[in-house]
Amino acid sequence: MVGLYMFVPLTAILLAIGIPALRTLQEGKGSGAADLPTFSRVLLLEESSEDSANVSIGDLNGDGFPDIVLAKGRHSPLLDRVLFNDGHGRFPTAHNLGDEADRSYSATLVDIDGDGDLDVVVSNDAPDPKRVYANDGKGNFRQISTYGRPEWPTRNAAVADLDGDGHPDIIVANRTGNSGGSNFVCFNKGGGRFDADCLAFSHESATTVTPADVNRDGFIDLIVPNRDGGQSYVYLNDGKARFEKRIPFGQPDAEFRVAAAADLNGDGLIDIVAIDERRGPFICFNRPDMTFSAPVPIATTKTAPYALSVGDLNLDGKIDIVVGHVEAQPVVYFNDGSGQHFTPVPFGDNKGTAYGFAIGDLDRDGYPDIAVARSGAPNVVYFAVPAARNGLAAIQSGAGSKGASGLLPRIDHLVYGTPDLQAGVDQVEKILGVRATPGGQHPGVGTRNALVALGPATYLEIIGPDPEQPKPERPRTFGIDNLTAPRLVAWAAKGDNLDQFAAEALRRGVKLGEVSSGSRKTPQGVLLSWRYTSPRTVIADGIVPFFIDWGQTPHPARTAATGATLVEFRAEHPQVEEVRKMLSELGIDLPVTKGQRSALVAVIQSPRGRVELR
Repeated sequence: MVGLYMFVPLTAILLAIGIPALRTLQEGKGSGAADLPTFSRVLLLEESSEDSANVSIGDLNGDGFPDIVLAKGRHSPLLDRVLFNDGHGRFPTAHNLGDEADRSYSATLVDIDGDGDLDVVVSNDAPDPKRVYANDGKGNFRQISTYGRPEWPTRNAAVADLDGDGHPDIIVANRTGNSGGSNFVCFNKGGGRFDADCLAFSHESATTVTPADVNRDGFIDLIVPNRDGGQSYVYLNDGKARFEKRIPFGQPDAEFRVAAAADLNGDGLIDIVAIDERRGPFICFNRPDMTFSAPVPIATTKTAPYALSVGDLNLDGKIDIVVGHVEAQPVVYFNDGSGQHFTPVPFGDNKGTAYGFAIGDLDRDGYPDIAVARSGAPNVVYFAVPAARNGLAAIQSGAGSKGASGLLPRIDHLVYGTPDLQAGVDQVEKILGVRATPGGQHPGVGTRNALVALGPATYLEIIGPDPEQPKPERPRTFGIDNLTAPRLVAWAAKGDNLDQFAAEALRRGVKLGEVSSGSRKTPQGVLLSWRYTSPRTVIADGIVPFFIDWGQTPHPARTAATGATLVEFRAEHPQVEEVRKMLSELGIDLPVTKGQRSALVAVIQSPRGRVELR
């Protein structure tokens, strides 16, 4: 699914299970908590504490940045919201998903009409219609269909192609209690069109249904956890969306709030994770004979769990478990890969009730973040802070991340200084095969620039003297006045909360200099403004970056010349250990090797092939 960061919103929403005391999976036998990421950088998505039930993550407007949809209302009608990411993990632009206030429980992202962008399937409780919204590709939505019947007591909806026709179908979980109702599959008629003629495939009272290929036959099965004191089942798909065979899991009097599916012990079989409001989270392990183990508690806790999700939160290739609670901190249970040993890492606060999670890299630092839909507290994002960055990165997300895979998204721009701007632009075109877009003047400092995009939010700045400005009183930045030939002279890392960050860096022995503001106008007259640590404070000949925050300004890479992509970035310096120590204090794992003189080295994929720029 294009741009989808989670399959159906693994977002946890309502469920509660009843399980007697069984053996408990051991905690703390995997990685030590000190080696694991925390989620200590916080962004409130709203100021109010309206009832929300779910959250989903995906690129809705095609800009390459993961956006957020909030499903709101539950038992009282509210408007669902769409929040657009500015590329820095902030959401300054938002609008309502539709014009109708609903009792929404989930907003599932999927290309329902087959046009290549993410649409939204909204599940609403009675008496509201269940709605399908089509995306115009720019993040604007219109209702194109309803599905099922308004009187259904629907909680959550999932999506999967169950009949193999290439069109995603909708699976509806209805909490019917003891009234004898059903859960349904509503089949896609093509183009995202549905009707009320849906297949009743099970009769458990449920608040979620999870699609997964449980028996590895290539067909999507349906996991139905019983919400109101009964047996739960996996309904096996025969390939034609008939679900005549079923496998029990859990206890016969279970009251599940949420179930999720994942291979937790690496045996290639899909296991089931579920939460019991009275007894905590547990796992039912899938066995080769297509039965499930007795439920095994993950942890002993007196706190009521309300939300559940699964994902690889520390990028070790093993599936971890996230559990939310009522008026208590959420917890990530980090899996050592056996499915038997977990290290719990609490995060966030104890406000309200966590109803739903979505997992995705919202600030594009290479690490998964956690968005939480809450009732009784504002909806919130907890950004991952890798162990190498704990401390500084708790203040801001732009200080780099551990490992080369996390370094590139931290790079805001590379600075290519030149004694003559036109000559520098010509040199870059000769090397890359891309002609830089004119940037603009830097008033009062005697420079101007031209830009080449190296990614959605990364660019190469070619900067040199501006002949239209008088010679500045102070020397031009980046040592431009002393250059005899173009070269990479510095680089900027993405940042925010710069005042706090610079103060903490100073406490750690790295003087980044004064935090100040800058601005310039584009040739089109658009004013760009930013805050940054002083580029005049040159550390290790420019190997240590300065930090920049564009705030609400559109990132310059979005209008720069395209055709080049940064694929590797490294440095050379005579005093390797000293430079590495300073970078480590800032949480940046820039590879530095010993060289006779200092140099920044960028490897760029370009129309002229894979080239090196120094």
